[in-house]
Amino acid sequence: MDRMGFIPGPQAKEQIFNAQGHMFFSRQTALDFADEFIMNAPGGCGGAHLPLLYQTMLACLGEGDQVDIWFGMRDPDPAAGLEEHPSGELVGHTWALVKTTDGKERHLWEVGRRTPAAGEAHAARAFNAYREAMARFHGQEVPAPIPLDMAAVDMPTEFNGKPVISRALAPSNLYYASGRMWYFVDLARPGNINEPVILSRPMRSFDALALSALMTLALGTPPLVFGISNATDTLGKVPTGYVRTSYEADETIESTEGKPLLVL
Repeated sequence: MDRMGFIPGPQAKEQIFNAQGHMFFSRQTALDFADEFIMNAPGGCGGAHLPLLYQTMLACLGEGDQVDIWFGMRDPDPAAGLEEHPSGELVGHTWALVKTTDGKERHLWEVGRRTPAAGEAHAARAFNAYREAMARFHGQEVPAPIPLDMAAVDMPTEFNGKPVISRALAPSNLYYASGRMWYFVDLARPGNINEPVILSRPMRSFDALALSALMTLALGTPPLVFGISNATDTLGKVPTGYVRTSYEADETIESTEGKPLLVL
């Protein structure tokens, strides 16, 4: 897969900080992202539905429509029942809205510190796709996939009445880990745990926010999104396993022993 050697670096973090908690875009971004991430998906349009997804994304925003994505965080307030979290993750929310020219507004998705994480089966499915792409990039034999625990397929669709998106897009991960995390968006139709992941090109957090909103508009439900964070000893290597976390900068995580962190 092209760009598997891409490293987020300080530019990704700078993009998030410079946005000051708000990014927005209109129809032209939908057109650009359809060309960049759907038409140029790894291996071409490897999923049978990708040509239709491409056309749907071209039409998902009309002239004058706008998508707003907000992300912000604050220190915990014990008086309000928001205690300091052992991981160090701060209180905050990331949410996406679409505003149409007729004045209507709709929540596309939202994620915060209390948003439940996806089941372990989805994490294994995401890791298998990442490891396969990494092996192909290095010209190595693709390792056997990690079995999916079908007893752990929970994927929260709503929390507090709002559609949910990956914990990788929570504010603390955006601000503190965007300079270290590779972001991926699953281009497959959501909902079927047995359907193979169609992995997007690796991208910065800024692009993942926009593509996740556009995928939600095109498919009607938020896509699977995840982040991979490598340590020095795992950088550029095909991993044997992963360590699951909700907050990449969690200092309570012990040595990963050559395994990247997976945030979902």
